[in-house]
Amino acid sequence: MTKEQIENNGEFRITKKLLKRKYPFIKDIHFDDTNNNFKTLYPLVATIDPFEFANIYGFTIHPLEIEAMNYLDEYLAPDFAWLVVRGDGANARKIQTELDQDIKGIHNSPAVPDEYRLDKELYMTKMYVDKNSIPQDMRN
Repeated sequence: MTKEQIENNGEFRITKKLLKRKYPFIKDIHFDDTNNNFKTLYPLVATIDPFEFANIYGFTIHPLEIEAMNYLDEYLAPDFAWLVVRGDGANARKIQTELDQDIKGIHNSPAVPDEYRLDKELYMTKMYVDKNSIPQDMRN
C-alpha cells in the first residue's frame, strides 16, 4: 500500500484521531514510508510536544535532551523513556505500552468495519519533537 492509501484508510484515521485526543501532546501522526520493511506492521511517526507530555504526567525532560533538541535540526526520540530524567523512565515506558495497546486495540476491535481494517497492524516506531514546542526560556 502507498502512504496515501494508508493515511486515507479508516483504521489509520480512527487511530490518529483517538491518539491525538487521548494523548494531547501528540500533534500529528504519519505513516513512515521511509521505514516500510516490516512484514506485519505499518510503521508510524508522531510529532510530539515533549514539554506538554512532561507537564501532563509530572516528568522532567532530561537536560541533555533539551540541549539536543536545541541543536539538532530534527530531534528523534525512539520512545517516551528516552526524553525524561532517567528515574522517570519506567513510568514513561508504561505510557508507551498503553499507547501501543491502544493502537493494537483499534486494529482488533470488532467496532472497526472490515472494509476499514488494514492488512497489517499500525505501530509507533519513532517520535519527532516539534521544535516550536521548546519553551522560549529553554532555547539557545
